[in-house]
Amino acid sequence: MSISLVIFQGPSASGKSTLQAQLKLPRVITWTSRAPRIGEIDGRDYYFVNSEHMLFLFNNGKMLEMTEYQGHYYGTSMDSIKEVIEEAQPRSIVMDAKGARAIKALYPEKVLLIGVFADKEQCRLRLLSRKIPEEVLSLRMSTYDAEVSELSQCDLVLRNTDDNYDKAELIIKFLGEGLG
Repeated sequence: MSISLVIFQGPSASGKSTLQAQLKLPRVITWTSRAPRIGEIDGRDYYFVNSEHMLFLFNNGKMLEMTEYQGHYYGTSMDSIKEVIEEAQPRSIVMDAKGARAIKALYPEKVLLIGVFADKEQCRLRLLSRKIPEEVLSLRMSTYDAEVSELSQCDLVLRNTDDNYDKAELIIKFLGEGLG
Protein backbone atom coordinates (compact mmCIF):
# COMPACT_ATOMS: atom_id res chain seq x y z
CA MET A 1 0.00 0.00 0.00
CA SER A 2 1.30 3.43 -0.95
CA ILE A 3 -0.29 6.56 0.51
CA SER A 4 -0.80 9.34 -2.05
CA LEU A 5 -3.06 11.65 -0.07
CA VAL A 6 -3.26 12.57 3.61
CA ILE A 7 -6.60 14.13 4.54
CA PHE A 8 -7.10 16.08 7.77
CA GLN A 9 -10.62 16.51 9.11
CA GLY A 10 -12.10 17.83 12.34
CA PRO A 11 -13.90 20.77 13.94
CA SER A 12 -13.01 24.43 13.47
CA ALA A 13 -9.86 25.52 15.33
CA SER A 14 -8.85 21.97 16.20
CA GLY A 15 -5.47 22.51 14.55
CA LYS A 16 -5.95 20.73 11.22
CA SER A 17 -4.08 23.31 9.15
CA THR A 18 -1.34 23.66 11.76
CA LEU A 19 -0.69 19.91 11.76
CA GLN A 20 -0.97 19.81 7.98
CA ALA A 21 1.84 22.39 7.79
CA GLN A 22 3.94 20.27 10.19
CA LEU A 23 3.56 17.30 7.84
CA LYS A 24 5.59 19.24 5.25
CA LEU A 25 3.87 17.66 2.25
CA PRO A 26 2.70 19.79 -0.67
CA ARG A 27 -0.95 20.80 -0.26
CA VAL A 28 -3.77 20.09 -2.66
CA ILE A 29 -5.23 23.47 -3.55
CA THR A 30 -9.01 23.46 -3.17
CA TRP A 31 -11.70 25.89 -4.34
CA THR A 32 -13.88 28.30 -2.41
CA SER A 33 -16.49 30.95 -3.07
CA ARG A 34 -15.50 33.01 -0.04
CA ALA A 35 -13.34 36.10 -0.31
CA PRO A 36 -9.62 35.77 0.43
CA ARG A 37 -8.55 36.54 3.98
CA ILE A 38 -5.67 38.91 4.60
CA GLY A 39 -2.49 37.33 3.26
CA GLU A 40 -4.22 34.61 1.24
CA ILE A 41 -3.28 34.31 -2.42
CA ASP A 42 -5.36 32.85 -5.24
CA GLY A 43 -3.81 29.60 -6.46
CA ARG A 44 -1.64 29.19 -3.36
CA ASP A 45 -4.18 29.06 -0.52
CA TYR A 46 -7.35 28.37 -2.53
CA TYR A 47 -8.75 29.01 -5.94
CA PHE A 48 -11.11 31.89 -5.16
CA VAL A 49 -14.18 32.10 -7.40
CA ASN A 50 -17.77 33.27 -7.01
CA SER A 51 -20.65 31.00 -6.00
CA GLU A 52 -22.04 30.78 -9.52
CA HIS A 53 -18.72 29.47 -10.86
CA MET A 54 -18.47 26.90 -8.06
CA LEU A 55 -21.98 25.65 -8.84
CA PHE A 56 -21.15 25.51 -12.54
CA LEU A 57 -18.06 23.37 -11.87
CA PHE A 58 -19.99 21.04 -9.55
CA ASN A 59 -23.00 20.68 -11.83
CA ASN A 60 -20.71 19.85 -14.76
CA GLY A 61 -18.86 17.06 -12.94
CA LYS A 62 -15.63 19.00 -12.43
CA MET A 63 -15.77 18.74 -8.63
CA LEU A 64 -15.28 15.51 -6.73
CA GLU A 65 -17.07 17.04 -3.78
CA MET A 66 -18.46 20.38 -2.76
CA THR A 67 -19.98 21.54 0.48
CA GLU A 68 -21.55 24.71 1.76
CA TYR A 69 -20.03 25.91 5.00
CA GLN A 70 -21.05 29.15 6.68
CA GLY A 71 -22.63 30.49 3.50
CA HIS A 72 -19.70 29.72 1.19
CA TYR A 73 -18.89 26.80 -1.06
CA TYR A 74 -15.74 24.73 -0.67
CA GLY A 75 -14.77 22.00 -3.09
CA THR A 76 -12.10 19.78 -4.52
CA SER A 77 -11.69 19.35 -8.24
CA MET A 78 -11.66 15.92 -9.85
CA ASP A 79 -8.51 16.81 -11.77
CA SER A 80 -6.51 17.75 -8.68
CA ILE A 81 -7.30 14.45 -6.91
CA LYS A 82 -6.62 12.34 -10.01
CA GLU A 83 -3.28 14.13 -10.40
CA VAL A 84 -2.34 13.41 -6.77
CA ILE A 85 -3.24 9.73 -7.03
CA GLU A 86 -1.21 9.34 -10.24
CA GLU A 87 1.87 11.22 -8.97
CA ALA A 88 4.64 9.62 -6.96
CA GLN A 89 4.77 12.46 -4.42
CA PRO A 90 2.22 12.38 -1.56
CA ARG A 91 0.17 15.50 -0.82
CA SER A 92 -2.14 16.68 1.95
CA ILE A 93 -5.50 18.39 2.20
CA VAL A 94 -7.91 19.65 4.87
CA MET A 95 -11.53 18.65 4.24
CA ASP A 96 -14.84 18.18 5.95
CA ALA A 97 -16.09 14.68 6.75
CA LYS A 98 -18.31 14.44 3.67
CA GLY A 99 -15.46 15.23 1.27
CA ALA A 100 -13.03 12.97 3.11
CA ARG A 101 -15.53 10.10 2.93
CA ALA A 102 -16.01 10.62 -0.83
CA ILE A 103 -12.28 10.51 -1.60
CA LYS A 104 -11.63 7.60 0.77
CA ALA A 105 -14.41 5.62 -0.96
CA LEU A 106 -12.80 6.17 -4.37
CA TYR A 107 -9.20 5.52 -3.32
CA PRO A 108 -9.26 3.51 -0.05
CA GLU A 109 -5.67 2.22 -0.36
CA LYS A 110 -4.21 5.58 -1.40
CA VAL A 111 -5.72 7.79 1.33
CA LEU A 112 -4.73 8.22 4.98
CA LEU A 113 -7.52 9.97 6.86
CA ILE A 114 -6.40 11.81 10.01
CA GLY A 115 -8.99 13.17 12.42
CA VAL A 116 -7.99 16.11 14.58
CA PHE A 117 -9.86 17.42 17.60
CA ALA A 118 -9.33 19.56 20.66
CA ASP A 119 -11.60 20.21 23.60
CA LYS A 120 -14.63 22.32 22.69
CA GLU A 121 -13.57 25.16 24.98
CA GLN A 122 -10.06 25.21 23.53
CA CYS A 123 -11.48 25.43 20.01
CA ARG A 124 -13.72 28.30 21.12
CA LEU A 125 -10.75 30.14 22.68
CA ARG A 126 -8.65 29.61 19.55
CA LEU A 127 -11.44 31.08 17.44
CA LEU A 128 -11.75 34.03 19.84
CA SER A 129 -8.02 34.69 19.48
CA ARG A 130 -8.60 35.12 15.73
CA LYS A 131 -10.90 38.03 16.57
CA ILE A 132 -13.76 36.75 14.45
CA PRO A 133 -17.26 38.19 14.92
CA GLU A 134 -19.41 36.52 17.59
CA GLU A 135 -21.98 35.30 15.05
CA VAL A 136 -19.23 33.57 13.03
CA LEU A 137 -17.82 32.02 16.20
CA SER A 138 -21.26 30.70 17.17
CA LEU A 139 -21.84 29.29 13.71
CA ARG A 140 -18.46 27.53 13.62
CA MET A 141 -18.89 26.13 17.12
CA SER A 142 -22.42 24.91 16.37
CA THR A 143 -21.01 22.06 14.26
CA TYR A 144 -18.39 20.94 16.82
CA ASP A 145 -20.24 17.87 18.18
CA ALA A 146 -21.24 16.60 14.74
CA GLU A 147 -17.70 17.05 13.41
CA VAL A 148 -16.19 15.20 16.37
CA SER A 149 -18.67 12.32 15.90
CA GLU A 150 -17.49 11.96 12.28
CA LEU A 151 -13.93 11.21 13.44
CA SER A 152 -14.82 7.53 13.82
CA GLN A 153 -14.33 7.14 10.04
CA CYS A 154 -10.65 8.18 10.34
CA ASP A 155 -7.63 5.90 10.15
CA LEU A 156 -5.91 7.89 12.91
CA VAL A 157 -7.34 10.41 15.40
CA LEU A 158 -5.13 12.99 17.11
CA ARG A 159 -6.13 14.84 20.26
CA ASN A 160 -4.63 18.26 19.58
CA THR A 161 -5.19 20.07 22.85
CA ASP A 162 -2.81 22.74 24.09
CA ASP A 163 -1.25 20.30 26.57
CA ASN A 164 -0.98 17.49 23.99
CA TYR A 165 0.20 19.47 20.95
CA ASP A 166 3.84 18.32 21.22
CA LYS A 167 2.76 14.67 20.96
CA ALA A 168 0.44 15.34 18.02
CA GLU A 169 3.21 17.27 16.28
CA LEU A 170 5.70 14.44 16.87
CA ILE A 171 3.31 11.87 15.39
CA ILE A 172 2.83 14.08 12.32
CA LYS A 173 6.60 14.52 12.00
CA PHE A 174 7.10 10.73 12.02
CA LEU A 175 4.36 10.31 9.41
CA GLY A 176 5.95 12.98 7.23
CA GLU A 177 9.32 11.26 7.37
CA GLY A 178 7.75 7.95 6.40
CA LEU A 179 5.80 9.46 3.51
CA GLY A 180 8.39 11.95 2.24
